[in-house]
Amino acid sequence: MVRKVDANEGAVPLNVKPTPSNDFEQMDTAEPKTEKNTLYCERARDNLKQIDTHARIRMRNDQGEVYYLSEEETAEKEKTLAAIKTHC
Repeated sequence: MVRKVDANEGAVPLNVKPTPSNDFEQMDTAEPKTEKNTLYCERARDNLKQIDTHARIRMRNDQGEVYYLSEEETAEKEKTLAAIKTHC
């Protein structure tokens, strides 16, 4: 079912008054609080410990070859600190 609307009429008349059906409650716009997750917290703390204690971090790629993380990759310390702040 389609109702054709004249261009001058618009979808909603200009003289609409609030009624219970179109009066909306205000929503809380504050950022939602993230629940603390002990598993994520523990992993983030372990990652931070690894970054801080080892000068070079060794990883394995998909082929099983060993490689060392570059300085840029170990610069993920900020992300780790953010994860600790969020989950701990």
